[in-house]
Amino acid sequence: MRWHYFLFQLKTFFTNPKNIGLYIVTALLSVYFGLVSVPNHHVINSVDHYAIKREYKDDIAFLKVAKKEYEQANKPNLTVIPSQGAKNAMETYPTILKYDKERLAALKRKDWRTYALYSSKWYKYVDNLIFVKENQNFMYPAEYGHNGIYKENGHFGYQRTYYFYNALLASGASLNKNVLEERTALQRVQNSLSGWTTLILIIIVIFYTADIFPGDKKYHTVIKNIPLSKITILWLKTAVVEVGVLLDFFMAFIIAIVCIAPKYGMGSLNLKTTFYMGRLYFKVPFRYQTLGIFYVKSSIIRSLASFFV
Repeated sequence: MRWHYFLFQLKTFFTNPKNIGLYIVTALLSVYFGLVSVPNHHVINSVDHYAIKREYKDDIAFLKVAKKEYEQANKPNLTVIPSQGAKNAMETYPTILKYDKERLAALKRKDWRTYALYSSKWYKYVDNLIFVKENQNFMYPAEYGHNGIYKENGHFGYQRTYYFYNALLASGASLNKNVLEERTALQRVQNSLSGWTTLILIIIVIFYTADIFPGDKKYHTVIKNIPLSKITILWLKTAVVEVGVLLDFFMAFIIAIVCIAPKYGMGSLNLKTTFYMGRLYFKVPFRYQTLGIFYVKSSIIRSLASFFV
């Protein structure tokens, strides 16, 4: 009897016009995410060979000017004092140029692990110059200034990129430009699930469960004669919602993967990514986790969420 009741409720769930509409809405949102949102996603700390090369040439030129200032200051009978900019350049540019030279060479060879290694060092070093030492020769990208806390946003972005590149190096998985910019299918879906998408999924679950119990009022006489306890009926209905919701989420996942993977690649479940611990002043502000573990945990959490909702 339990099995027959479960199948009856499952059939009712999938033939419910409201639920069919929710499946269609979920599918459309997944298509929009994969074909519109992902391609338009702007990566601030992107892998840009031309930007690095331009910066490298500018820094070399400025360092030459700084060296000339010091040469003038060292000449006898002259009281020339090097500018603060020249002093900063002499102290910091050799390290910056060293990292940029390695990054450019790695990009030319398409050696993504070496690029990630020296980029990680670059982001840590420059972030320390800007945020801690308040060096005026360096600035965060202007994109970090959109909500009035430019310096804090830049510090978070550079710290996150530093830890993210270290996570990729620790994962041992194959790297490429799309992986470094988190554009692959598994990475984009993971980032989405770590943001507002989770709230959207919770709302969808609420809509799915909205009428599964009140609907029994229409068939009160029939339900009353079913030889099942109320607790059993509750568990069976919960199982129906679980199956329906999981199928909906799985459908959305597959659609997103199909839309993203052909252009940006699938990615790997062995890739590691970062998760913010809540405060940048923590000893370890970001922790590492493979995408595989993330998806397992995410599936469990979303199953429990649909159960409790």
